[in-house]
Amino acid sequence: MIGTTHESMFFISQVGSNTAINHDDYPWKDYVDQRFRDIPMIRVQSFYQHAHTLYAIQKKDTLKLENELREKDYRLLSSSRSFMQYACHKDELYTKADGYMLRTQAYTEITNFNQPNNNETTVQHLLNIHIDRIKSLLDYFYDEQVITSFQYEQMHAERSVCQLDYLFFTSDMTHPNGQVTFEPITISSLSPFMPICRYLHRLLAPIYYIKAACFITIDKGTDIIPSLEHYQQQGTIQGMTHAAILTLTECLLHHQYFIYHNCIFRQVIGGGTGLYLIHILIEIYLFYWQQPLRMYQNQREIFLRCFDHLFLTWNEPLEKLDEILNMMDHFETSISHLEDHTFYTSIYHDWKYEPFTLPILRKTLSLTPPSIFRLTLVRAVLCYSQLQVFDIEQQYIEYSFLFHRYSFKSMRVLVKEFLCEFNATDLLVSHNQMTYDKLRQTVLEYRQRRLELQRERLDED
Repeated sequence: MIGTTHESMFFISQVGSNTAINHDDYPWKDYVDQRFRDIPMIRVQSFYQHAHTLYAIQKKDTLKLENELREKDYRLLSSSRSFMQYACHKDELYTKADGYMLRTQAYTEITNFNQPNNNETTVQHLLNIHIDRIKSLLDYFYDEQVITSFQYEQMHAERSVCQLDYLFFTSDMTHPNGQVTFEPITISSLSPFMPICRYLHRLLAPIYYIKAACFITIDKGTDIIPSLEHYQQQGTIQGMTHAAILTLTECLLHHQYFIYHNCIFRQVIGGGTGLYLIHILIEIYLFYWQQPLRMYQNQREIFLRCFDHLFLTWNEPLEKLDEILNMMDHFETSISHLEDHTFYTSIYHDWKYEPFTLPILRKTLSLTPPSIFRLTLVRAVLCYSQLQVFDIEQQYIEYSFLFHRYSFKSMRVLVKEFLCEFNATDLLVSHNQMTYDKLRQTVLEYRQRRLELQRERLDED
């Protein structure tokens, strides 16, 4: 029981819908678990044999549950990669969080407010130092004419609205063995360095994604050289010198301070999640890291990377691939071998929690359920070339939404809207492979247009 043995619990918030059945007709009312007062709760057993027991609550009761847990010294943590929530005693949270910080050696404690003579004026003093440092640096660059007046205005920090970053931990429940790990999330929206971060990201992202990353699947690696030489010869990017970009980036990385657990810390390794420039810096690092593989790989093979996930084909001895990987900085690798030289694509489902959670897509946790339904159908069409396999995936999607109290009628409406959007309503009448192929071609063209529009926006920025 929560609050007596420091038991942890896994929760699913049922999102429901406008067309969902009302509470009086709640189909699982006879199975409600009254573990918490006034919070209907369903105990769900996962399909996966050794998975944790799940507890489903209605989304409207989430805040009430969080308050009741807090009374028992528990914390309700959202997951950064799924719609699950994890309830654990605060001692477990702080122990695992402190263990993470100690293990990574990425953080240094600067000030502890629990000790005498430390107070909140320390935060304002630190902010003033950062803001003065930024102003001094920008003034120097502007006087030396290595940045423009527009860039100066874009990157300066407004003292009255600046706040120090703060850090918290979220739960990651996607580990194959069911282990729950904690990962830090930094909120930096009002950081004095956010204007610099935002502007450098707008400056560097188009160069990377348009001039470099788009060549990951080119036939000849030399095709990228003219673009790189062009920027090298220019010496500036939109009026800002390379030296200024490097100095500003270095300043940003060296001044990563945040508040956590009533202390001020400084991050000394890596970068916080709140500064989205960090993402592009990691992309650039991985772009250079992958070059040995590109160098030794047969140019007729496939080579693709999605952030830290690499997909490539290799038809030479595996010993040679191992030798190349050993020469590179250590990364966790998982190698699959195709015996019959036939490629199969499938959508990964985590049966520890699915289909009781809504389908999980990258960067979609903030979307509405109808948008998630549409995107899961798009993903299924892109992934599966055979209608029969697509039908199975659609069935799985509908199971998930049924659990979240969406009616078959409301889902039929969403399916029809999806088919109308891609001019494929014929599939409702002529449910055959030929009609599905037309839908798939339309979705593939839609995806290609989306990618082209993204590149155009980056180029305009």
